[in-house]
Parts: sequence; structure tokens; C-alpha cells
Amino acid sequence: MGYRSTFVTTDTAVPIPPWFYARWSPQVHFAEYEGKRTFPISSRLEYKRHGLLSGIEEDIQKVLAEANSDSTILLVWMGEDGALTQVAITAKAIVPHALKDSLVLP
Repeated sequence: MGYRSTFVTTDTAVPIPPWFYARWSPQVHFAEYEGKRTFPISSRLEYKRHGLLSGIEEDIQKVLAEANSDSTILLVWMGEDGALTQVAITAKAIVPHALKDSLVLP
């Protein structure tokens, strides 16, 4: 089976380009504002982070770079065991940070 996770991102006014929607729409929910797709986004189901969702962090970074955005999008992964990992994504960097004080249920 493997370790599965869900995710959600923070909100930002950066629009979702058509190529990103085409690639990720089977696995991702998209916000819509004034008829345009935008962040936040979230996973539809639990997926293997390094399986069907492999590359999503890099693609979010590409979206920010293409938009010449100085925004930071925070993506939070929640593992099937309750572990949380926050990832800060900018046009120039992807920085993961394990949230050590998260609640992990027995």
C-alpha cells in the first residue's frame, strides 16, 4: 500500500495556468474566484506523495515563476498517521519543515 498523504495550500491570488490544471485536475481540488481557477488547492483523496502527487511542489514553483510572483505558498502534507509537514514554496525555493509538535494519534 505505501504511506499516503493529503495536502492543502494557502490562498493566493496567483492564477492556475491551463497546463497545471490539465496535469493535476484528476487528483486536486481547485478554488475558483471570479471565473478563474486559483489557489488554494487540495488533494481529492489520500495519495502516495511520491507516487501520483510526485512533482506537484515543483509544478507549484513553476506556476509562481511563470507569474513572476513573489508570493510564498505554504503546502501542508498530512500523512495517514497524522504527521504534518509544511512546505514553503516560492519561485526560487522549496523548503520542507516537519512540524514536530503536531498531534499524532495512537
